[in-house]
Amino acid sequence: MAKLYLAPDRLPYLRSHWFEVIIIVLPFLRPLRLLWLPIVLARLWKQSQRALRRKMPAFIGGRSLVMVLITTTLMFIAERGSGGPITSFTDAIW
Repeated sequence: MAKLYLAPDRLPYLRSHWFEVIIIVLPFLRPLRLLWLPIVLARLWKQSQRALRRKMPAFIGGRSLVMVLITTTLMFIAERGSGGPITSFTDAIW
């Protein structure tokens, strides 16, 4: 009932959330609220999939860049004083 009270337009709210109104008016139907769980979970799954599709290229690119920098740093540290061909950080990147 609080959602109904806070809704700016109550009649459109009642029309779009009719199932909730019936459950509140008829208390013996309240266990039917569990039927909404699969619907809500499906919506959350679709939203998370869309968000991952949008952010995945940046995520993969960022992770790749971090991995290259870490391995370059480790290679430079390992080869720094050995007299080998890697004498600078840019050589280690190459």
